[in-house]
Amino acid sequence: MSPKAIAAIDLGTTSCRAELFSLEGETLGRHAVEYRIVSHEPDAAEQEALGWWSAACECMRQALKQAEIGGEDVIALGFSTQGHSWVPTDADFRPLRAAFTWLDRRSAGYAEELLQEMGAEYWGKLAGKTPGPWHMLPQILWLREHQPHILKAAQHLLFAQDFLIARLTGKPVTDCTTAAASLFFDITHNRWDPRLLEHYELDPERLPQVAAAGSVVGPLTREAAAQMGLSPQTVAVTGAQDQKCAALGAGLAPGIGTASLGTATAISALRERPKFDPAVPIPCFPYLEKGTWVLEAALTTTGGAVNWLRDALRPIKEDLSYTDLMRLAGEAPTGSGGVVFFPYPAGAGTPHMRFDASAAFAGINLSTTASSLARAVLEGCAYEIATALGAMQQAGCHIEQLYVFGGGARSKLWTQIIAAVVGVPLYACQEAETAIRGAAMLAARGAMEPEQAAALQDALRSPATAVTVSEKLRARYRALFERYARAREQYWRFADTLTQEEER
Repeated sequence: MSPKAIAAIDLGTTSCRAELFSLEGETLGRHAVEYRIVSHEPDAAEQEALGWWSAACECMRQALKQAEIGGEDVIALGFSTQGHSWVPTDADFRPLRAAFTWLDRRSAGYAEELLQEMGAEYWGKLAGKTPGPWHMLPQILWLREHQPHILKAAQHLLFAQDFLIARLTGKPVTDCTTAAASLFFDITHNRWDPRLLEHYELDPERLPQVAAAGSVVGPLTREAAAQMGLSPQTVAVTGAQDQKCAALGAGLAPGIGTASLGTATAISALRERPKFDPAVPIPCFPYLEKGTWVLEAALTTTGGAVNWLRDALRPIKEDLSYTDLMRLAGEAPTGSGGVVFFPYPAGAGTPHMRFDASAAFAGINLSTTASSLARAVLEGCAYEIATALGAMQQAGCHIEQLYVFGGGARSKLWTQIIAAVVGVPLYACQEAETAIRGAAMLAARGAMEPEQAAALQDALRSPATAVTVSEKLRARYRALFERYARAREQYWRFADTLTQEEER
């Protein structure tokens, strides 16, 4: 007899993966499919929502094949999805246009107008964040002006998770962490804000129903189950935005912060009540337990900066891999021979909020090598992680330990540099992909008896290993971090001078 299983889908920015877990927490099968972001005009960043659906179906079918179990053995399906990305659909959940991703910047002007209209304090108190071009509301305002026929025809406005759930069950349902990316979701009362909906002429009937993460939506339709390879008896359970799922899978808890080391980095810490301080503008979201919230500092490029350098060096060495680059970095001395890297190739996130910033190297001389450049990238990212962590502590977050996960957590060198810089004990999760584990944990919460679900959630949570560094290395990096902070202030002044020159 085939074992029973829990399924999870992680719909990320550039790939989708599915994984099947036994009720003891063991991986039975997994599969991943990549897809593209399309930019057909300046600042556009779109994806085909039907591409999300086909990728999810392909991943699940292949994971089932690898696991050698049938769809009837899958109890429940949970979700982890890219935040902010959304699509307008007709009444039958057919997309009316390509989906807006969180990287789309065409609504930047509308975001600025929203900020000027209401002020940072208003948006922070209501939505937990200030308007940005990645939020649904300014993107809706852009759509209303540039493609009014689409918005007029839309019967549903669905985030990525909502779209998958609606296609699977026929019910448009979201969770609080996902809805909080809209900018018109009240994070204190966990509801769509009626005043904002009226003010911006948004029909609440077009928005999905909001349920807590880990809530059973219902069984799959026969058609959707057949496309996924699952059973109509499999139930869909609300998941959450991917960073929240990843934090859950990595072990976020009181006193324990988490940080992703992927293309970008999000540092998360729990709070007992919502908070937003315009002076330290760290976004606040509802979390996955009732009565909890999370502050989430975002760094736009960490692993992305590493990948950029690897790709930039490939014309010199075509087969240069991530592992090769880490080996190169290990050949350079602590401090990278005086080279400093400001890791802003996609702008500077928390706490700088300078999204027009660009990256730069400084301190290059005739003895500088590729190894120095590689290590400088790792060190620059570590300094920015420490800076963001300090801002979170300034905002009232109590962080005694930091757990890191994602592809970068596999690098002994990088995690040791971070451990030496951040000033709190660092632990590296053994499972890099914790978001999909968090989605499975939420599926178990919704579909299983509490005692059995708790045991499975404990088994799915990634174990972590302490990253040990010497006090001598910590002292050395404390001095280097102070040097970096001074250099960064000089870099900001230089960048501001260039901007002023361009404006003239």
